[in-house]
Amino acid sequence: MALKLSKVNPTTGKQHWIVEDENYDYCQEIARSAYADMLHDTERNKKYELGIIAAIKRMRERGRACNVLDIGTGTGLLSMMAVRNGADTVHACDAFEPAAACAEKIIAVNGMAGKIKLIHKRSTDVLIPEDMSVKANILVTEVFDTELIGEGAISTFRHALKHLLEPDCIVVPSASRMYIQPIQSFYLSTCNHLKISLPKELAAIGTPPSAEQFNNGLAAPLFDLQLSQLSNDLFDALAPPKVVFTFDFCGRKDLPKENESVTLFTASTSGSCHAFFMWWDLDMDMVGDIQLSCAPAWHQPYSADELQWRDHWMQAVFFPQNPLPVVKGEGYAILSQHDEYSLAFDIQPADKRKEIYWLEDSGSQALHHCYTRPRLAMLQDTSSISVYMKSLQGKVDGNTTALCASESSSFLPYLLARLGAKKIYVVESGFIGSRRIAQSIIDYNELADVIHIYSSYDDIPASIMEQITMLVGEPYFSLTSLPWDDLRFWYIRSTLTHNVQVYPGTAHLMAMVVQFDDLHKIRQPVGVVEGLDLNVYDEMIENARLTSDDSIEPQSLWEYPCKALSLPFRLLTFDLATSLADVEGVQMSSEGHFDILSNGEYNGIAIWMVYDLDKSNQVSFGVLEDVSPGTYPKWNMERKQAVFLPRLSQAVTANKSTVSYKAAFHLEDGNMELSFSLNS
Repeated sequence: MALKLSKVNPTTGKQHWIVEDENYDYCQEIARSAYADMLHDTERNKKYELGIIAAIKRMRERGRACNVLDIGTGTGLLSMMAVRNGADTVHACDAFEPAAACAEKIIAVNGMAGKIKLIHKRSTDVLIPEDMSVKANILVTEVFDTELIGEGAISTFRHALKHLLEPDCIVVPSASRMYIQPIQSFYLSTCNHLKISLPKELAAIGTPPSAEQFNNGLAAPLFDLQLSQLSNDLFDALAPPKVVFTFDFCGRKDLPKENESVTLFTASTSGSCHAFFMWWDLDMDMVGDIQLSCAPAWHQPYSADELQWRDHWMQAVFFPQNPLPVVKGEGYAILSQHDEYSLAFDIQPADKRKEIYWLEDSGSQALHHCYTRPRLAMLQDTSSISVYMKSLQGKVDGNTTALCASESSSFLPYLLARLGAKKIYVVESGFIGSRRIAQSIIDYNELADVIHIYSSYDDIPASIMEQITMLVGEPYFSLTSLPWDDLRFWYIRSTLTHNVQVYPGTAHLMAMVVQFDDLHKIRQPVGVVEGLDLNVYDEMIENARLTSDDSIEPQSLWEYPCKALSLPFRLLTFDLATSLADVEGVQMSSEGHFDILSNGEYNGIAIWMVYDLDKSNQVSFGVLEDVSPGTYPKWNMERKQAVFLPRLSQAVTANKSTVSYKAAFHLEDGNMELSFSLNS
């Protein structure tokens, strides 16, 4: 049975009815469950098993039977490790029904069907003796995220210790430490406050104090990054990392739902504390001999070749309430707080420390809903904004009436105003907060007579639309997910029935064959993990993907290194200056092949957009420099690119292998079709 669903098409901006399989939501949840990334984490798997072995040995030394509980079993991997290492009983629970059903099959395939009892419940719903005849004395679980506690780890452990475990239980992992490192980073600071940074040749645009800063209390959104990929020239450490929280998961100490700490440190260099880097580690045994760390590469004991890549546990960036200047040799305090799910941090001088106070709501709270961190950085990228200025300078004057087709407080209305435009009309169709913030900036800079905001393009009177002489866009829209979604600019251009100047005038959909160092693992089969057959899981994921998931997904490729195996190739070109009405019936499609110019492993296609503002000025939302096959491209950090990840990696040979492609853009509904296949 098919379902008819209503969705907003991000490219056309219109609501469409689409037909999906009745199991679409169910299959999408399976396809995006992200177990594969964890299962490819060899260090995690090995150290969990070492922790299980140590727990069983310790319990045996006490002369006790080993009764194991596995919370959030997923594929059943940890439960099977417990069985093969001598556990007497194993109970595994998981409330995610697709995972529980898959685990049943995997356990059977590995010959352990009678040795593991699977409970299709959340651990907090498990009852003794209804679900488990006796309490467990060994708990093994992986309920962590990048923040450690964001998936409810605290409540999970607290409930298990009280209701499901014996008082002297052994827990794998037994404890965790959370680390914070104070950082100076002018780049990351741009991700934390709203500012429109025009080139210095133009009068500045001020930001009202109420709209400047992200609220950094417990309500602040997580800013997780692959910190190992952040260039060293973008940050400076102000002091070594410090432990700010220790979490005991096995009941030796209290595990509070809320906690605060004050951690003193001495600045090792002078600068301004713009941000904190955060990560954590785990004790996989009771004495801390087996540890697993999520630290970035520069704090790991391994070489680059030995370092374990993982995407399920990254690092995070947090921000103080306000940047604080620090002086080498002087003392400072990191103030830390957590509730059951969230974290917050601040910094103060050690000798002038004030009471810890976390602002959980304020006028700036709307920023969380209106802007991503990269968007804030984008609005302060003067090198990119300068390209727009070069293109528009000399073309904007006192007779220019412009329509700005970009959202989320685009810099373009202010750039046009400073260049002397007569009138500028802009649409903020996202959260009402974005319109309020944009209006506050306009009022603060006394531009209300020049810049006018509407909530939709349909709200702009026809008499105004007829006066438009210039259409300008970054383009950037709040609904954008994939690179070509910003072609909404073209659909907006087509609402203008007369000739206007259009910037950008042309767009190109680009692609390149690449070899990812690690990103491809999120979509590749796991097969056999630590000697246990998980092919049933691979089949479940592949079937779910075929039903529900797109073959192409957005990614920030600066975080995921890849080697170019081909030159960048233009798939499609769009004449944005031409109205869609003038190209109606034209088939926008192409097919051909990429020549592989470097030996390697084909495991991905990188896809992005390039916009020609005019013949001399171009902006790329993908690679930023010329690419040579066999080298690692430099990627735009403020824009997401798209990737196609084949199911299997395949070796390719320079000047012999090719990758065929087909590309088609459907004007009537704004949908893009892309397919790729390797020709060995």
